[in-house]
Amino acid sequence: MSSEHSVTYLAGDIGGTNSRLQLFQVKSTAGLQSPGACDTPRASDHGEQLLHSHTYPSQHFASLTFVIQQFLKECVSETGLSAEELRPVACCLAVAGPVRANKATITNVDWKLDGAEMSKHLGIPDVLIINDFVGIGYGLLALERKDVTPINDVPASEDAPKSCIGAGTGLGEVYLTAAQMLQSSRDDEEEDNDDETKEEADSKRARAAPTKKAKAEYNVWASEGGHADFAPRDATEYGLLEYFKANERVPRVSVERIVSGLGIPKIYEYFASIYPDEVDPEVTRRLLSEDKGMVIGEHAVPVEGPNGRPACSLCLKTVELFVKCYGAETGNLALKTLPFGGLYIGGGIALKLKHFMLANNLFYEHFVKKGRMQAVLEKVPVFLIEHDNVGLLGAKVVCRRLLRRSGFKPGRGHLASYIEATPRASSNADQAAFSFPMSHDEHLQPPAPEQQQQQPQQWHQPHQTASPPSSALRRSPSTSHGRKGSVVSFADMDDSSSSASSVRAAAFRGGLLGGVLAGVVGAVALLAVSALRRNNNNSDTSLRF
Repeated sequence: MSSEHSVTYLAGDIGGTNSRLQLFQVKSTAGLQSPGACDTPRASDHGEQLLHSHTYPSQHFASLTFVIQQFLKECVSETGLSAEELRPVACCLAVAGPVRANKATITNVDWKLDGAEMSKHLGIPDVLIINDFVGIGYGLLALERKDVTPINDVPASEDAPKSCIGAGTGLGEVYLTAAQMLQSSRDDEEEDNDDETKEEADSKRARAAPTKKAKAEYNVWASEGGHADFAPRDATEYGLLEYFKANERVPRVSVERIVSGLGIPKIYEYFASIYPDEVDPEVTRRLLSEDKGMVIGEHAVPVEGPNGRPACSLCLKTVELFVKCYGAETGNLALKTLPFGGLYIGGGIALKLKHFMLANNLFYEHFVKKGRMQAVLEKVPVFLIEHDNVGLLGAKVVCRRLLRRSGFKPGRGHLASYIEATPRASSNADQAAFSFPMSHDEHLQPPAPEQQQQQPQQWHQPHQTASPPSSALRRSPSTSHGRKGSVVSFADMDDSSSSASSVRAAAFRGGLLGGVLAGVVGAVALLAVSALRRNNNNSDTSLRF
C-alpha cells in the first residue's frame, strides 16, 4: 500500500472489566514520515479520522479475538465501507497484565493473548501487545497541556528523560528516553558548485560540520520499580513495615504493598490497631460490603450541611500517610531517572485523591524531601494526569509508528525491532530476524560437506590467517577451532544422523572391549610379578641390587 492511499489501524485498551477499541483511518501518510509526527495529539495534523469507537464488557466474550471481530463487523455497518477497506494494517493493544514475547494473560477473564495468532485469525499483518502501563508511557507523548495539572510547574528540558508512576491495583513505573534523530546540515543546501575548488568545498563542509538536530523521538522502557523495598523514614512508617511483615507473613515488604489500591485498606487496619478508640462504626460497617479504598477516601473528607459529618480521623491519617509514601517513592524514581523532561503521575487513585495530592503541597513536600538532592528534584517538572485513558492514546502512538516502520505496507512493521525497544520483550520474531528460512528436513540434517566448505570462516581475514582474539574465545566456550581457523560447533553434530550414530556406537563398543582386554592383561601381569617375587625370596642365589 503506497503512501498516497489511506490506511487504517486499530488501537485498544484491554482490561479485565472493559475492552475499549478505536479504529482510525490515516488519509495522508506523508504527515507521519517526520520524526515525532507519530506522537502528536491532534489527528488533523496528519489527516487522521476516527471511524468507530466502542467499549465492550470483557467478561461477555470468550476471547479478545471475538471482541475485535464483533467490533470490525460494527465498523462496516457504521461507516458503510467494505470489510476489506476497513481492514487494519496495524494493531496495538495495551493490556492489563504482564507481557512477554508479544503474549499476555489477563487473569480476570482468563484470556490468553498471542499477537502472532491474533494476526492470523484477524488478518491484521502487525499485531503488537504491550503492557497497559507501557501504553501510558507512550500516551504521555500525545498529552496536551489541558490534560495535566502541574504539581511542580518548572520548565522542561528538551529531549531529557521523562518518567511516569501510577498507583492502581499495583504500582507501575516507566521511563522514556529520547532517540536523537540527526540530519546532515547539508540536506537543505543546494548541490555543490562544479566550479568550486577542492579547498573551497572542504571549507564549506567544515563550516557546516555541526549537524542540526531534528525533533527527538522517545522510546518507553518498563521497570519493576514498584517491587523495590519499602523504605520507612520515621517511627510511624517503621511500625507500618513491621505490621505488614507480621500480618502478611512476608520477610520483606515492597513499596507496591503500600502505594497501591491494596495498600490503603492495610494502612487503615494498621492505624486501627494503634488507635482502636478512633474507629468509626459507620466506616466499619461500610468496609464489610463496599470498596474499601473508596470508603476510606470518602470518610477522610468532612461533609458539610445538616446531614453532614466530620472526617474520620483514622481515614484521614490513612490517606495522608498514603500520599506521603506516594510522594517519597515518586522522588525515588526521579532520582534514578532524572526526568527533567517531565515526571507524570498516572493511575486512578491519584485523581480520586487529587485534593490530598495538591493540598498543603503534601505530595510535593515528600517528593523533594531527599536531603542534599532536594535542589535537584526541585528542577523536575511534575504533572498530575487528568486524561481518562492515556493507555489508549499510547496504543495510537505505537500504531502510527508501526505504520511508518512498515513503509505503509502491510506486514512490514518490524515488530521484532519494535518489541526489542519495548521492555521485557523478546519474541520469536526476534529470532526469525536473524535466521534463514529452513525446511523441516534442514533442521534435522547436518550441512553437506560442500556446504561446510563454502561457509565463511570466522575471524579469518582475506590474504592472511589470524587467530581469534582471546575475548572471543572466552565468549564462545561451546566452539572448537580447527587448525585452519574454521569454527566447528558441537551443535552441528546432530544425534539424529544415522551414520554418525553408528560410528559413535562402534567407537563405544571398541573402546569398551579394549578396556576389558587391558584390564585382563594388567591382572595377569600383576600375578606374574607377584609369583616371581615369591620365588626370588625363597632362592639363595637371587640377585639383590
